[in-house]
Formats: sequence, C-alpha cells, structure tokens
Amino acid sequence: MGHEYITLDDEPRGVRVLTLNRPDRMNSWNAAMRQELRDAVEDTALDPGVRVLIITGAGERAFSAGEDVGGMGDLTALGTRGFRAHAWRIHDVFDTIEAMEIPM
Repeated sequence: MGHEYITLDDEPRGVRVLTLNRPDRMNSWNAAMRQELRDAVEDTALDPGVRVLIITGAGERAFSAGEDVGGMGDLTALGTRGFRAHAWRIHDVFDTIEAMEIPM
C-alpha cells in the first residue's frame, strides 16, 4: 500500500521504521497522515515478522509538531459534536499505538 505522508522501511531482525514524512510542515499531522499512521500501526501490530516499531520524523527541524492547525480550519464552525468527533479521530490514533504489543 502506498503512502503519501509516511514511509515504512523493514530492517533486518524484525525492525520496522515508520517515518512521518512532512518535513516542510515539521511533520505535523493532517487528516490523511493521521489515517496513514493509524493504518500502518494497525498493520504492523498484525505482522508476526515485526518485533519492534520505531517511529521517527523526516527532516532536521522536528519529530512532529502535532496536529497541523493550519489545515484544521475554523474549529468553532464544527460545533460541539463536530469538535468531539475530530478529537476522537486524533485519540483513536493514540489508542491504536497504545494497544501495540511490541516495543516501540
């Protein structure tokens, strides 16, 4: 599966390296990157050949600046339900990472 905002590299001895790859935006997350990250972590968790996952960021400026606030638009326009849904999508990524049974 191709990714636009992350790269996956399998190293010897069961090591997988996941790189957040938006260095021009300090590896900040947009909706597509967030989904790619969640899917890649979930796929990694199901891969018996992977013994450890390393998450890193491309470029020299930052590992990750977090959510890309420039791409979020006006959160007040979402209303309470819309904002909660947005927050849960972010939370879901961290839940997926936390559920990993291999070292990271």
